[in-house]
Amino acid sequence: MKITVFISLVVLVFAAACKQSPSAVNKTRSKARPNDAVVSSAPANQTHSAASQECKSDTTLLYQDEGISCYTEDTIRGAGVVSFQMDLNNRLDIYDLDGGLYGDFVLNEDGDFFTLDMPQKTIARQVIPVQDFAAFDFDAEPVNADQDYILIYVNKEKKKVKKAQLKYTYNTWSQYLQNNTIQLKACNLLKAADGKIISKSPDQLFRITAVKGDLIKIKSMKDCQIDSPYQDMQGWVKWRVAGELLIDFASCN
Repeated sequence: MKITVFISLVVLVFAAACKQSPSAVNKTRSKARPNDAVVSSAPANQTHSAASQECKSDTTLLYQDEGISCYTEDTIRGAGVVSFQMDLNNRLDIYDLDGGLYGDFVLNEDGDFFTLDMPQKTIARQVIPVQDFAAFDFDAEPVNADQDYILIYVNKEKKKVKKAQLKYTYNTWSQYLQNNTIQLKACNLLKAADGKIISKSPDQLFRITAVKGDLIKIKSMKDCQIDSPYQDMQGWVKWRVAGELLIDFASCN
């Protein structure tokens, strides 16, 4: 049954909140002094984030309306992430590996809404079927893994999309990390040079300046701070362990 997703004021506000930070919607932010600078200067061959072993794999709601509930997950699937770009009347058909149609998204001709036929609960890297905030990001295998299809992951299962169907961008995980803004989980915080946990680090949004294996070097972003005062800090944290994300993706509007 086809479901039509209309853009309304309520949906836009909800989607904006989800895009800003999936994990921060219900988070109470503490105060920080804007001019304090904190630097984690330990060498890159050591662990620089705190309590990463306590992080538990989870799924997080990004977007919801009457037709679909879109979740992201901490489990990493595939070698990278593919992002589809949809123009007017474009159709994103997702197939089972045996060729059967699994689901689809269509951008209506006036550009105001999507129609879709997907499972009510859809888990992917980031799917938001609202035009002003549209995102169709899926964990994926390298694009050369199949001659005709891109192999993606939806609801924890491998699916496929025809390469010729839509414009797309494929990034390795290292590239995807550096193209996105992140926020730290409470279980995986920055540590200062003296080894103490930087308790204010969950209040900041960060850009990634380097990726070395399971470690990333991050720096807080002044232009992104809305909910709490900016605090200058940088250092190394783990971004994954045993195939699970230790960070949250956010947006800098």
